[in-house]
Amino acid sequence: MLNHWEQYHLPMLQAFSNLCRDPRHEVRHHAMNLLQRSLLSPELMALAPNAYRNCFSEVLFPLLTALLKPFPSLGEDAHITAINVEETRVRATALLAKLFLQYACTSLYSLALTYDLTHVVER
Repeated sequence: MLNHWEQYHLPMLQAFSNLCRDPRHEVRHHAMNLLQRSLLSPELMALAPNAYRNCFSEVLFPLLTALLKPFPSLGEDAHITAINVEETRVRATALLAKLFLQYACTSLYSLALTYDLTHVVER
């Protein structure tokens, strides 16, 4: 699964992440929707821990770093651009938190399965 992750999924997610940095609000909004749907899909819960770490280090952290930098206003009012970028920052931060919790729960459950502690985790 890691090979498919590196060849197909990771470049696609990085492309969505790059589009989340676009100065146009509509492009950022739709790219963030695609990124959220992709990263929080049930199919990705089967990822290896290395793939999750790559997702954080190569998709989400660069996105959050880029969103902290000033954006050009592209003819819009600077105040409206700032509000729209702030919305994207909040959504990216929420996505980071959700994905981290998903990763933590998956890791905890797989650890419990390894040591046959499922009765402890299910409570």
